[in-house]
Amino acid sequence: MSILFYSTTERKRQIESTVERFVIVRLIQENYRI
Repeated sequence: MSILFYSTTERKRQIESTVERFVIVRLIQENYRI
């Protein structure tokens, strides 16, 4: 049970970090465009 919870939390953290990186890249691109 705890192992399953840990894997779900880890997967969620990876997804959040991927989304965060994508947002940062978009912001940088917007800044360079201006």
